[in-house]
Amino acid sequence: TPDNVKVKFASIQLSGKALMWHQSFMKGRDRVWPGWGKYKGAIAARFGRQPFDDPLAELMKLKQQGSVEQYQESFDALLNRVELPINHAVSCFLSGFCDEIQNAVRMFKPQTIHDAYYLAKLQEIA
Repeated sequence: TPDNVKVKFASIQLSGKALMWHQSFMKGRDRVWPGWGKYKGAIAARFGRQPFDDPLAELMKLKQQGSVEQYQESFDALLNRVELPINHAVSCFLSGFCDEIQNAVRMFKPQTIHDAYYLAKLQEIA
């Protein structure tokens, strides 16, 4: 597959911040499609790990600020960047909830994040 076709195919899959970045990147190149290697490098430079990036520390410090669903989305984004045994992931997930939800959910000893999320949603609407 030619390099510029790879870039075009990848670009149609983008959304949100990545799409905004791509549009800005292409404007800066007078809309000339870059080679695949250059494009991958530019994406990595923009969205790759930063020198002091520590997703595990961020995961452990994450606290529920809004809804259970918002917390779940933030948690999932960080969890996807680390490797944790499921019991540790569930423990981290529970510890980030506000006290009221955390205590109610812990009573049921959920074994998966999905179970903990379901119980937290029930508590949130109660």
